[in-house]
Order: sequence, then structure tokens, then C-alpha cells
Amino acid sequence: MTRKSSRWPWFGLGALAGLAGGWLLARRQRPEAAMPHLAVWQRELAKTRGAVDAALLAGRVQARYDELRARGPRFSHPALRQHLLTGILPGLALYQTLRAETPPEEALAEVEMLFAAAYTGPSALFPFVKRLPASFAIFRAACKWMLQRSFPSAGWGMTFVEDTPDCIAFDVRDRCLYRDVLTAFGAPELSAVFCKMDDLIYGQLAPQIIFTRTKTLGRGDECCNFRYCRGAAARAAETTKTDVQQLNDVSETLLLPLAYRAAESRRPDALLHDPRAAEIIAQLDHDFSRLERQQFQHLSVAMRAREFDRAVRAFLTQHPDGVVVDIGCGLDTRFERTCAVQGDDGQVTWFNLDFPEVVALRERFFAPHPRCHTLACSVLELAWMDKVAQHPGPYFFLAEGVFPYLAEVEVKQVMLALRDRFPGAELMFDALPALMTRLSRLHPALRQTRAAQVRWAFNDSRLLETWGVGRLLADWRYYEQNEPRLGWYKVFRYVPFLRDFRVLRYRLRI
Repeated sequence: MTRKSSRWPWFGLGALAGLAGGWLLARRQRPEAAMPHLAVWQRELAKTRGAVDAALLAGRVQARYDELRARGPRFSHPALRQHLLTGILPGLALYQTLRAETPPEEALAEVEMLFAAAYTGPSALFPFVKRLPASFAIFRAACKWMLQRSFPSAGWGMTFVEDTPDCIAFDVRDRCLYRDVLTAFGAPELSAVFCKMDDLIYGQLAPQIIFTRTKTLGRGDECCNFRYCRGAAARAAETTKTDVQQLNDVSETLLLPLAYRAAESRRPDALLHDPRAAEIIAQLDHDFSRLERQQFQHLSVAMRAREFDRAVRAFLTQHPDGVVVDIGCGLDTRFERTCAVQGDDGQVTWFNLDFPEVVALRERFFAPHPRCHTLACSVLELAWMDKVAQHPGPYFFLAEGVFPYLAEVEVKQVMLALRDRFPGAELMFDALPALMTRLSRLHPALRQTRAAQVRWAFNDSRLLETWGVGRLLADWRYYEQNEPRLGWYKVFRYVPFLRDFRVLRYRLRI
């Protein structure tokens, strides 16, 4: 009897072919996939704008991304396409959408915050890398492989300047895909925000691996100078850490904001990025562990530093050839943070003023800059004003974390001298509630110093007007800010003592 062949195998093959054809047809007809990072951005936007407005804004960003993708450049190299579609165009779509609704400076600030939330993924592996033996050797090999594979010469003009067991360094000149594409789309200012993400991501490697970069094409320099060093080799061996015992009671307080900026910079939602702080801490012979655990203190210091930075940027935008004097600069990087962004065209004159022992310490970590000058003296030695007055101004004087540690008579002497010597200048400083003069040794941060104490504090923000110093321009208070990370601490705005922690800005009387 003849066996009848089964039809099921042929039927199965036909069904599989039909499914495959349907899948291919659906793939060709389906809409564009969701834009990279959009879900993260929408979640972050919902915290400040509400879920509905965040969803509507995300829809506009997606639509803009689709437009840019349709008319954007076409690259044959897969790495260039990857950068364009997952990095450049999403960021550009977000910025252009926000810029259509808010002023450019506000749009850039919001983009930076959203970028920080989205770009922490690549750094998730870094805590594991830091724990590996010979972590820098592994990173160095991976870095060279990644640069060759993901940053081709068609997009970046890259030249290695050092490749040793201790350091790997390279310069990017002439070509940078991010800067070039963003410039072509009329948004070169967005390049600097992408540059800041490098600082955020690679700052996570400290202290085992130290990332530094003092120039970027995105901020208008002639090159991007990337440098990664084995932590112990960043500034000689670990055994040669710098002693800080020579600091006096007042100058010792510079360690507090330094530690807080380092801790803040490691957060994915950091309010400001200061990778140099972590590098410096790794080279100081001091126990920072307790300070870095004080979460609320480092949040408040980060908020304060961000407010000072914003004021400097606003001043430079209005007066690019102005003079900025940072009184009690400590080991701050404010010149680097604010003078490499829009608003500075290379004309600003900057003075860093602090005690001679602080200046000597500072010179170990900061290279000289032609526009940044040093005044090695106490603010009470008023002769420093002669050097500042040699420059025509306008003037902006900053004193962050300085005046509370001086006696009132000393503060008044300095302020009246500034008024007489620089009429019309701006003065910005932080102020504490009067009760702090009696409670300063209970402050968790000041308890970590040897003897620093608050000597000048007051409640009336217009006190300086009664002195004849000038006119109050701004009274900025920590707990009245729309900062999501404050959380329940916002209730402090209703507590008489606590609400008087503030930052004041004055116009000196003409």
C-alpha cells in the first residue's frame, strides 16, 4: 500500500513564511521607535511640571526628534550614526523644544539637569571597575579600544599625547562631531552641556582614576584635552599627600565646601559638577569621610554654590570684560566653572583672594591662567584693593563662606572700604541667622574643624543699608527655592530661625 505523504510540514513552512512576511511588513510600516532617554526625561520633568505637562512636553520633544532625524545628516560609519541618533539629536530636540518655551539660559540649565539624569547609565559600571585590581590598567586598555571603535577620525581629530602605565591623555582638535553638528543646527551653546556630562560620568572613577580636562572645543577653547591618570600618579605618589595642618581656624573651613562639592558631584542628580574637588581630596592628608556623609550639608552648600555660579554667569553675560573678585576662594573651581561657558569671551579679569597659606596650597592643584590672578593676603589687609582698582571694572565681589567667621567690626570695615573704593559694584555673600553665633559649635560641619566658629550673624537682610554700604538687590533663601531634593526640609521656610539662612546681593552705594 502506498503511504500518503503528510501535508503538515508544508503547511508549517507556509505559516512560518507568512508570519515572517507579516513581521517584515509591520516593521517597515511601524512608526519611529521612541527617542532615547525620553522616558527618563519625562519622569524627571514630571517632578517639577506635573505628569500631564511632562507628557505633553515629551510628545513635542519626540516630534521634534523625528523631524531632525528625517532631515539630519546621513553618516555611513555606524559609530557616527550611533552618536547622532542616541546622543546629539535627542539632546538637540530637547533643547530646541525647551528653548521655544523658555529663555535660552533657563532652557540650557534644565537640559543640563535632564542630561545628568539620563547620562548616569554609562557610569554604573565604574564602581565595579574601581574595585578591580589594577583598575587603571584595565581602564587604559578599554579606553584605547573604545576610542578606536566608537570615536573614528571621521568625527574627531584626535591625537594621543601620553600613554604610560600612569596616564593616558589625548587632545581633540579641529573636528568634534557633537560641536560640528550642533553648530550646523544653530545650537553651538549646547556643546558645553555635553562636555559637562563627561565631567559627571568620568568623575565617578575618582579617586582610583582621576579624569581632568581644562579645555574643551564646546566651550570655545582650541582643543579638548582629555587626561586620565592612575589615582596615585595624579600628583605623585599617595605617600606624598599634602598636609593641611598649616591652615588656620578660618582657612580650615575651606575643607567643608570642598568635601561637599566632591560628594555632590558624584550624584546622578548633582546640582553642580566639580570633578576637581574629588581629585584634590584624594591628595590631601585629611579624613573627609564624616563630611561626605553629611547629606543635607552638602546639598545646602551645593545650592549656595550654584546660586553664586549663576550670579557670576549673569554678570559675565552683561559685562564680559568685567572684574570678578572671589574673596576667600579656598580650593574652589569657580573660575573654571563659570568662565568657560557662554557669557565669557576671554575678556574677564578674575582675582582669587585668600590667606597666603591657602594660596600656597592652591598653587599645588591649579595651573596659572593669564586672566586669573592671585591675592595672597587676608581680606582685612585692604591694600589688595589697590591691585583690583588698576582694572577699570565693572566689579563683582563674591564672599562665599567668609564673613560669618569675621567679627562685625571687621566685616563693616571691609564693606565700607569696598563702597568707597568701588562705588556701584556688586557684592554677594552668604548670611546666617543671629542665633548661630551661640550655636555654631553645635553645627555638624563646624564640629569637624578644630576651632572655627561663627562670629557675625544677623536677621535683618537690610542691615547693610543702615550702615550706608549700599542697596539690597536680592535676598535668596535656601528653603524657599523650588528644589525637589529639599523634600520636607521646605517646611523650614516657616521656622523663624532656620529660614534666615540666606545669600544676599548688594549694589554698593554710589
